[in-house]
Amino acid sequence: MNTPPHALITGSARRIGRAIALALAEQGFDITIHYNTSAQDAQTLAKTITSMGRKAQIIQADLSNHEGIQALAGAMENLDLTALINNANLFMSDDKDPSGRRHHMVNVIAPRLLSEAFARFQRKGSIVTLLDSTLFFVKNMEHYKQSRLAARADIFALAKALAPQVTINAINLGPTLIAASQTQEHFNQLCACTPLKKPVALEDITQGILFLLSSQSITGSFLDIDNGCHLLHGNF
Repeated sequence: MNTPPHALITGSARRIGRAIALALAEQGFDITIHYNTSAQDAQTLAKTITSMGRKAQIIQADLSNHEGIQALAGAMENLDLTALINNANLFMSDDKDPSGRRHHMVNVIAPRLLSEAFARFQRKGSIVTLLDSTLFFVKNMEHYKQSRLAARADIFALAKALAPQVTINAINLGPTLIAASQTQEHFNQLCACTPLKKPVALEDITQGILFLLSSQSITGSFLDIDNGCHLLHGNF
């Protein structure tokens, strides 16, 4: 009997991460749900996935510090994963993270160390990291912007370092869901600035992830699922 594919999705209790978890479960994946503070949402998601006939487990870890990252990375040794989705990210204004340390830990160090742990423990599989194609719209969030650019640069380095056993690719996202710090008006304005003038469809994101996970020939690449945002600034 073949072992089903198994994905760890960071930040998957809510929002985009939850949609990814459900989409992969529908395609036969067992799911490890990572969360930081959304315990109830994670438990609800796990119940939904098990009702679909798939296995689900939950791991809590705070990715804004080394201890939390190392705990999650260490847990990966016993998970028998075939895929890692680096979805968790920190998105806040500079005044709430004056040093930029928390942004750097969550958005750069966590996906880097988790990707390296995936390659070390699983030895073979696929990684997809979610990035942001709207950085040129960002105001008063320089730490967020710089952390996302650093994570983008890591894709190239990791693709070389982890080959040939592991592939790693990224998806650049446009405006998809309203952030906690946003108003509806601001989100609508952001969507209107994109060439396609609408929010990115969650289904397009999940289909893009499934495509990258199924590919045996793509690594170190970026898939723009951003309603054309990349057309406004070129390769940032």
